[in-house]
Amino acid sequence: MIEWNESARRVLDEYCRRAKEAVAASGADVEEVSDDLRRHVEEELRAAQISVVTETDLRRILARLGEPQPHPPEPPKGGANSIPPALTADNLNPHFSQRA
Repeated sequence: MIEWNESARRVLDEYCRRAKEAVAASGADVEEVSDDLRRHVEEELRAAQISVVTETDLRRILARLGEPQPHPPEPPKGGANSIPPALTADNLNPHFSQRA
């Protein structure tokens, strides 16, 4: 089992908070993002055979992950802002075709 010192735990909590804020507008499940980040960090710690996590250990891992960046919201699918298909006789009325 991995043990965390208090400062390392605070740094991870703050990193996850920033990640949640960064992806909130995208429509992603912010709790899932945070959980995934925590799992990833713990996998990195196990791979490095770190059993007691210090702030230095954690910052080294978080530096490889990079600072959370805001993600733009997903555009609505088929919503008011979508571009309509070109209008042709075939798609205006599927029963009418100019082809003979």
